[in-house]
Amino acid sequence: MMGTLMPVLLSLLLLLGPSYPQETQTRPYSLTFLYTGLSKPSEGFPRFQAIAYLNDQAFFHYNSEGRKAEPLKPWSQLEGMEDWEKESQLQKAREEIFMVTLNDIMDYYEDREGSHTFQGMFGCELRNNKSSGAFWRYAYDGQDFIEFNKEIPAWVPLDPAAQNTKQKWEAEKVYVKRAKAYLEEECPGMLQRYLKHSKTYLDQQDPPSVSVTSHIAQGEKRTLKCLAYDFYPRGIGLRWTRASEVQGSESGGDVLPSGNGAYQSWVVLGVPPQDRGTYTCHVEHSSLAQPLTVLWGLPKAVERAQDVLAQVLGSGPAMSPRDPEQGFTATQGVRAGAVWTPASLGSRGTTEMQAPSGVLERMPRRIDRRPYFRSLCGGGRPLGEGRAPQFLFLPPELPAGRRQLTWLRPPDPQPPKIRSTNLGV
Repeated sequence: MMGTLMPVLLSLLLLLGPSYPQETQTRPYSLTFLYTGLSKPSEGFPRFQAIAYLNDQAFFHYNSEGRKAEPLKPWSQLEGMEDWEKESQLQKAREEIFMVTLNDIMDYYEDREGSHTFQGMFGCELRNNKSSGAFWRYAYDGQDFIEFNKEIPAWVPLDPAAQNTKQKWEAEKVYVKRAKAYLEEECPGMLQRYLKHSKTYLDQQDPPSVSVTSHIAQGEKRTLKCLAYDFYPRGIGLRWTRASEVQGSESGGDVLPSGNGAYQSWVVLGVPPQDRGTYTCHVEHSSLAQPLTVLWGLPKAVERAQDVLAQVLGSGPAMSPRDPEQGFTATQGVRAGAVWTPASLGSRGTTEMQAPSGVLERMPRRIDRRPYFRSLCGGGRPLGEGRAPQFLFLPPELPAGRRQLTWLRPPDPQPPKIRSTNLGV
């Protein structure tokens, strides 16, 4: 066992790549690699998959079926960012090493027959042109397994069974030194090189579109929903006020991917049906020069129509607050201060735009540039072309030590549970 794992680890470390010169930048950026290996993949699932992220944007992917490192839009339109043939050879070597490691762990647990997952996540962050964090962690069968602490430096077991792995991976000092050098020097160097081509694009900010809707059903209070969507970066603030007094929201507040590279969030407020007060949704986002306010006040005719409808429907189907387009609603759409009425919140098309060679400038963020993947967490349901794996969550504004990763678990007849872990170093 020791004779197998030691050369495997050394080979992986030697494949992590060369260092590159630095350049000046002023905001935090991150480079993250996510590897996933499956011992017995279901039909349509790759046995191995690697995805690279700049901040929260996937820019290239590789899997065991195509065996080619392929840049994703809009990076696929660039020239000179990476030698993709060379990158493909590198990923092939990493795939072989990664899967050998998975088999070695299964041998250790004396279980070659079951379905198992092995995942690795490593990367670095730059802030004000200096390294501000790094992370390197592995998980086996949905549980934290082992991570590297570059401050000690040492591999830190996160499971009692990983003590054996730690002993093997630290049997030679060169393994630990190489891992530390990669996180502190080589990874930041690669990130600097990628930023030469991508910084302007990553700095792009897209203001939110905002929709305010209302509905009421018999015997229920009026529900107000404020939905912000198609914004980037991720951080946003939403709140309801009445007469300048902040109201406590009943639900919402989470920020979720929209599936097009942007994000969406909402807050829901319940008010008594007889309340005819004026409510305002306040939206704060880094792309806005000042907070955006969307006023909610039903015209009297609409109020009466909704009240009469609720009485007439009786025990009929209630309108769901999760579907603002169902039933009688009044909608205001606001984007960057302009008032408009969207035909449908879910019908925004994909836009493509030719980028200059070598450098990404400002482009529509609705370009779909994410890799194809079938999520085990979704019960094997295909996510469709251009969708990102659903087990990864990388808020770009969080420091590297607090990034969240949900590990995959082996597929079973029941939908597998998932568990979010803190990737502190």
